[in-house]
Amino acid sequence: MKRENKLKKWDLRKCKKEFDKVFSLYIRTRDDFTCFTCGRSGDRTNIDNGHYIPRGACNLQLYFNEDNCHAQCTNCNHRLEGNRHVYRENLGEEMHEKLYKIHKESPEKWTKEDYLNKIDEYNDKLSNL
Repeated sequence: MKRENKLKKWDLRKCKKEFDKVFSLYIRTRDDFTCFTCGRSGDRTNIDNGHYIPRGACNLQLYFNEDNCHAQCTNCNHRLEGNRHVYRENLGEEMHEKLYKIHKESPEKWTKEDYLNKIDEYNDKLSNL
């Protein structure tokens, strides 16, 4: 579907949902479908895109931030609620501080065009992995 058609047909929520799919697949592929916190290998069915600062608590700058996101097995991501102690340890103190600084910034607002540009960008990144 051409960009112009997507802009006309998709609402903002649909654009975000579609970008989330592409971004999530990119993160999991980038990390070779291996859990950042326990090292378990998997595939698309049992490896998630885990967030250090949880999705419900973060702004767009972190929701779709490659440093805040890593592949996680469903056990660590869901049952262990992100396995945050190990996640933080693996991130390191410098990255932890960087992410919390971003967390305190004013949230950005993205347009449909922004999401479509990001979809294109991350589809390109995926094809280069």
